Amino acid sequence: ARECVFEALDFGLSCGQGIVVSNVGDVRITGCHVHDTGACGIKAGGASSLIASNHVHDVGRYHPSAIALSASHQARPELTNGFRIFRNEIHDAPYSGIVGSGGDHRIEENLIHRVMREMHDGGAIYGGMKRSVLRGNVVRDVVKIGEGYGVSSYYLDEGAEDCVVERNVSIGVERPTHNHMARNTIIRDNV
Repeated sequence: ARECVFEALDFGLSCGQGIVVSNVGDVRITGCHVHDTGACGIKAGGASSLIASNHVHDVGRYHPSAIALSASHQARPELTNGFRIFRNEIHDAPYSGIVGSGGDHRIEENLIHRVMREMHDGGAIYGGMKRSVLRGNVVRDVVKIGEGYGVSSYYLDEGAEDCVVERNVSIGVERPTHNHMARNTIIRDNV
């Protein structure tokens, strides 16, 4: 799908996922309310697309490994336009708030709270991204539940490289940043 718009829609009370788009380009998912889903809230794959100003909450009712917002883009050098994930509010999820895979994402000015409520080894923003920017996000009230690898606000995992994590805020989170086998990461001006 190319040049499609999902705007000001209400998705909820589903046993599965809220919004799923794959192999898309120049798609906009904006101003939607995605809530009370059995699995992921928004799951998107493709390139050059915008996910902005959505309210995603109470996801993963049946599948605790559900991600509130997932974006994947193949991180090949010739494909330089991943997702722009901008000004979403995400809360009350059993696993990670935003997961990025692939690369060339811009994850900016999102508010994420009360995620990682069941699972371990994840974060408010998590992934093995390449050439991506995490900027101006606010994460609060993410607490460790049980034993395991813990929880983090900004977690770049195996394979992450050439990313910038800057001007983000973390409040009430045991581990604000976690970088596991990540390379060439710039971390600056975070609080």
